[in-house]
Amino acid sequence: MKDQKEYDLNSPVNITDNIWWVGRYLKDDIFQCHTYLIKSGRNSVLIDPGSKLTIEETLKKIEKVIPFDNIRYFIVHHQDPDVAGALNIIDEKVVRSDAVILSHWRAISLLKHMDLKMPFQCVEKMEWTLKEEDLDLSFVFTPYLHFPGAFCTLDHNSGTLFTSDLFGAFTEEFSLFAKDESYLEQMRPFHEHYMPSREILAFSMEKIGKLRLNWIMPQHGSIIGKELIPFLVESMKNFDCGLFLMSLSDTNIDKLSRLNRFLNNFLETLISVRNFDTVIRQLLKHIVSIIPAETISFLYKEEDRNWKYLTESSRYQHINLPSESWLIQVCSSYFEDGNEEVRLFFEDLHRLALPLKNSETGNLIGFALVDLSREIEIDKETETTLIQLSHPLSIALEREIMQQQLDQEKQKYYEQSIKDSLTGFYNRAYMNEAMPRICAHHDRGLVEEIALLIFDLDHFKKVNDQFGHPVGDEVLRQTTNVISENLRVGDIAVRIGGEEFALFLILENKADAKIIGDRIRIKVGEIDFSSVMGENKQTISGGLVYRDKQETMDSLVARADNCLYRAKSEGRNRIVSSV
Repeated sequence: MKDQKEYDLNSPVNITDNIWWVGRYLKDDIFQCHTYLIKSGRNSVLIDPGSKLTIEETLKKIEKVIPFDNIRYFIVHHQDPDVAGALNIIDEKVVRSDAVILSHWRAISLLKHMDLKMPFQCVEKMEWTLKEEDLDLSFVFTPYLHFPGAFCTLDHNSGTLFTSDLFGAFTEEFSLFAKDESYLEQMRPFHEHYMPSREILAFSMEKIGKLRLNWIMPQHGSIIGKELIPFLVESMKNFDCGLFLMSLSDTNIDKLSRLNRFLNNFLETLISVRNFDTVIRQLLKHIVSIIPAETISFLYKEEDRNWKYLTESSRYQHINLPSESWLIQVCSSYFEDGNEEVRLFFEDLHRLALPLKNSETGNLIGFALVDLSREIEIDKETETTLIQLSHPLSIALEREIMQQQLDQEKQKYYEQSIKDSLTGFYNRAYMNEAMPRICAHHDRGLVEEIALLIFDLDHFKKVNDQFGHPVGDEVLRQTTNVISENLRVGDIAVRIGGEEFALFLILENKADAKIIGDRIRIKVGEIDFSSVMGENKQTISGGLVYRDKQETMDSLVARADNCLYRAKSEGRNRIVSSV
């Protein structure tokens, strides 16, 4: 095939073998109509003759290829005037007695009202085939695309399928040949408003996908080469046809198609993506095709009646919102009157509020809040699309709330598994899990110093024996409160067992460890236990060591234990350090 630029559209264009384009280019018309000629001697075929606007030039082009009288078969795929409008002119021009118009009976039942001299023949009564010497055609039934008797014509000799309205397109700039896969987006609005449903289109695409084709030649749009056919056939199965079902007043095809694609893109995202942050970012990416959205946030009320706010700036973390917030004051009216409309607020920001409902009960649970770059008016079609969006958005929010609750439960059980229930300190299991990671940071120089301070309450057994275990538990609680108050961010407190505690201190200055240890020791000694132990005081002893790089946990703990033993041996109520 030659480069398209080499073709003169004022002349017939030889596409392949004996197939010619003999249509007329209509300037500034996005709805170009094509007529094709199959050259086959005295059995030549004219495909979709055309209208009164095009027939004069079509006849001139035919004469440049073959004498008009060589045409025996006039295939008319449907009865619309862009295809059949010129039949009266052709009927007057035909002189041979065996000339015939081929179509489906459903089209013939209307075409007969044109009162033509030429006879009609039903393709279905021909067993969907036509063979004459060098001519070998089949007729492929594609019902309801775009009318009940729709069909395509397959030329076996060239592998060309003449598809009538199928594979047609609205083309802003005329191109006789489809250039690349971008042609799909020119086809989309044409099919989505014209064809009745995705299922009907997919049915015929399955049938066409099984044919061996080199060319697809539609009546509208551009001719499609072999390399694009598989991609387009497969992609068209997903076209959302019946587009005007979305329309309340507006019949703008591009706009309705854009709204439809927006909804479908979001539904696909919701199905395939679990992460809420990603879902909303994808929504924002698509929603700008219908409204000037900048950010999307969410406001919802928990079962405890607290308001939560999820925003992009917080990476959609669940933040408590003060009840006096103007946003809550305005949105609360929805809960009072059950309003279901999309509402626009123009306060500090241009903001659209979309009510979200529980997918099971239908009760209002919150709002999607869309911040806009400018003030807008929402027409009925856009409002309907946004309301349709509210259901999947509600599911996304409910899913996120459920995930948040699960995460909180997981965190709760995890905290219970790694923390001592009496003191709230971490347990030995957590120490064995977490400290090797922190020590690895120390080995790589990411942490300056690690100190281990092991505390043990002095004569604690006497407390339990003399005052009982409930008093012993109270002593432990108050002691660990003092320890907690003197820890810094990043320090880790562990209850090793009984009355023994380990403090892992992350340091920049070694001297800080001894200061922290002594401060805790002094404050424990100052705790007032008079209500449970009379005038008895509780003291604490500690062993302090500093970790050497590459040192194992067992070695570190053993050295700290040795220092603690020395503190006990030297009289208790003191901190003994290895330094």
